[in-house]
Amino acid sequence: GAADTAACLATIRQIYTTHGYLLDPHSAVGVRVAQSFLDPEEPMICLATAHPAKFSSAIQQAIGRDLARHELLENLTSLPTRRTLLPATVSALRSFMEPRML
Repeated sequence: GAADTAACLATIRQIYTTHGYLLDPHSAVGVRVAQSFLDPEEPMICLATAHPAKFSSAIQQAIGRDLARHELLENLTSLPTRRTLLPATVSALRSFMEPRML
């Protein structure tokens, strides 16, 4: 299934109004599609795929204000941008990633 922008925003608004839960746009698509296939009387569990703070513009459009805040995301904007250019090879990516993995 799929949901366009208007349906996504409507779902964010509906879930926030009904349940007090703020969906991110990606999760809203999943909820919207699930709602279209399921009997409304049947329970539904959807797992969120992102934090709504990443999508403050969409949240503002959906509910009329930006309630999506996350301290760690807000702190990221003050950090310097870091990047490492790598050759487009699996071995270069592996050599870069392996020492940095947990």
